[in-house]
Amino acid sequence: PLSAGVRNNRHHLSIDELVALDEKDRRIPLRLVDASAQVTQGRQGRVPSNAVDGDLATRTHNNFGPGVRYGVEDHWMQFSFDPKLGFHLRKVRVHATHHAAKQRMKGVKLSLLLPSKGNALIAQKAIEFWGDDVFDWDLPLEVQKQIGSLPLDEVVDGLQAKVEE
Repeated sequence: PLSAGVRNNRHHLSIDELVALDEKDRRIPLRLVDASAQVTQGRQGRVPSNAVDGDLATRTHNNFGPGVRYGVEDHWMQFSFDPKLGFHLRKVRVHATHHAAKQRMKGVKLSLLLPSKGNALIAQKAIEFWGDDVFDWDLPLEVQKQIGSLPLDEVVDGLQAKVEE
């Protein structure tokens, strides 16, 4: 977020892939819901839908460069999945292989939201350390149980995963 500062060219959001996994490490299909303006614009075709296209060779990147105002918005992307499909969310995985993207991942927040309750926050994890090309957020058991126990009428719009810089 902007509150983390924009010094040293850190105010960018770029990932290769966002993956939701169930208890058997099966991929849960994600769908783009929304993104901040500069993330939606993307840079050189690096748009938010690339984060869930299943291709690690594509990536997202907020728009930047000449004519683009730097440090004027929080960068974020929001995706949804349908728990009525029978998937039980266990893990959220973020892939970022580009050197600069990995350097900027510290402080990125992953959030699970419930749209039917005004995007109420279910759980959140800040990336504090980025060592490899992959960051795994293993959801605590109590969060997994909370998601699994939600009445179907509360998940009519699905659950949403938000990635914000």
